[in-house]
Amino acid sequence: VVVGAFSDGSLNWAASQLDEAAAGALRRLIERREITGTAYETVSLLALPGLAAPLAVVVGLGDRTKLDRQVAFLLQRCDKTSVS
Repeated sequence: VVVGAFSDGSLNWAASQLDEAAAGALRRLIERREITGTAYETVSLLALPGLAAPLAVVVGLGDRTKLDRQVAFLLQRCDKTSVS
């Protein structure tokens, strides 16, 4: 599962769904600055509780107001990810 996070700490739709399924695990990692949302950052998460997928990858999308073409493409791909 691939999801996105912005540098302001907000999550894209798929990441919000994953966070809810994983009992707030992404929010806790963001609070601890283990996920920063910096553009193109990748954080691999293994065996999240409540998630059937063995691996989730959080991709940094950078500043929400400064999306470039590549980051916008990543965002579109992440939002099409099924979280279950």
